[in-house]
Amino acid sequence: KVGQPDIEVYTPSKDENRNFAVLVIPGGGYSREVIVASGIQIAKYFNTLGATAFVLKYRLPRSSDVIHPELAALQDGQRAIKLIRAMAAKYHYEVNKVGVFGTSAGGHLGALLGTTTEDVTEVKDSLSGYSSCPDYMILLSPLISLADPYAHKDSRDYLLGKNASKYMIDKYSPNLHVTETTPPALLIQANDDP
Repeated sequence: KVGQPDIEVYTPSKDENRNFAVLVIPGGGYSREVIVASGIQIAKYFNTLGATAFVLKYRLPRSSDVIHPELAALQDGQRAIKLIRAMAAKYHYEVNKVGVFGTSAGGHLGALLGTTTEDVTEVKDSLSGYSSCPDYMILLSPLISLADPYAHKDSRDYLLGKNASKYMIDKYSPNLHVTETTPPALLIQANDDP
C-alpha cells in the first residue's frame, strides 16, 4: 500500500543520455503495485536506451485515506509528470520529451494521463505552469477500456467500485477520449494476456 506517492529516479550514464524522460507506471490491477518487475526493471532498461526513468508509486483507489478513489492515481500521475518536467535541467533532458510507459493497470493510468484534459491535482504551486500531459505513451497490455466485454473486471471494481455507472465507466475508459491532441501512443499487447 502506498500512503505517500513517490517517484524514484534512475539515470543513464552521462555518455548514454539521449535527453528524454519516461515515467514508468507499474501495473497491479489497482489492488497492488508490481514495483520491481513492471517498475524498477523497466526503468533500468530505459536507462540503456538513454532515458532518465522515474518509477511512480501511486496511491491505490481503496487506500483508507483516499477521498475520491477514482482520482487518487490520476492525481499522483499528473503531479509526477509536472515534477519531472520541472526537474528537466537537473537531470539533463528536454522538458518537452517526457513520456509514460505503463503496463496493465499502469497502462490504464498512462492512457488516462494522455487523454484527460482536466488537471485534477488541485495543487496551486510552482508546478502549476507545467503540463501534466505526457509527450508520448508506451502502453503494454493496458487496461484501455472499462466497458464489458473488454474490461478487466477486478481492476474496474477496485477503481470505480462494483456498481459503477455507465457514465463513470465511459469517463475512465481512455479509448473513448482520444482526440487529435492526444499524444502519440505505442500500444503493445502480449499474446498470453487475455
